[in-house]
Amino acid sequence: MEKTFYEFNADTNDYFWTWHFNKNYTPPHFHKSLELIYCVKGSMQIFINKQYHTLHQNEMCFIPSYTVHSNRYLDEENVIHSFLFAHNFFHDFEKTFPQKNLPFLLLNKEANPSIYNELINIFMVYTKYGYNGNNIPFLQRQALINNLLLNMINIYPLIPATESRDYNNVLEVLRYINQNFREDLSLPKLAKHFNYSPKYFSDFFKRNIGCTLTEYLHNVRIKNVLLQMETSDQKTSLSALAFDNGFKSLATFYRVLKQYQQQISNYTINS
Repeated sequence: MEKTFYEFNADTNDYFWTWHFNKNYTPPHFHKSLELIYCVKGSMQIFINKQYHTLHQNEMCFIPSYTVHSNRYLDEENVIHSFLFAHNFFHDFEKTFPQKNLPFLLLNKEANPSIYNELINIFMVYTKYGYNGNNIPFLQRQALINNLLLNMINIYPLIPATESRDYNNVLEVLRYINQNFREDLSLPKLAKHFNYSPKYFSDFFKRNIGCTLTEYLHNVRIKNVLLQMETSDQKTSLSALAFDNGFKSLATFYRVLKQYQQQISNYTINS
């Protein structure tokens, strides 16, 4: 359940992880690990810090720990590269620069390619010690990361690490939904659970997460259906999976599935 929106594996393993996509849509989620997203080709829309931004070729986005974000690729020929760092990697940085962070948007197109090449080099070093880098010497790991951060700081001045007053409430709401998405999580019930009025809770959710509660629940549920299809007994029917993951009708499930298939091209469902 954790991997619906919360990158649990990345936060419970001390590793450096990277992957790239041609097309993708990632629903709102968060993780303790820090992330750098690099637009190699094309463009992408990203929701972070309660705002939507568009990244173009050779632009980057820095995502601090526990920051809700989502992204949608805008072009047919997209190539987006994401780098996820275990939070432990940033211990020296946080000790040296308390209450500071890199900016969310890293838009220096002339300087960013050198940062990207350095990220690729770090990944190549890690692969020599196994994909998750469990055996890489600690000092070597820190030297690689600290040198990367030093180069980035020389290009992008640090900013105060601001924390929204809604921060803890947002994480509490998302964790609750992640644990209970199979139940009837209507807006009135959730609002009552968190002692909000339905209207306030609806506005709070959209403002902080970047989509409506219904959209978010649909994304969580449909993604879990897809995950279970990959791991469960093939005899399990699609309708059973739909109802098991919180959908109240097959009509709603198939409508959401169709929308999700349009958003994510790397899933093909044969029902």
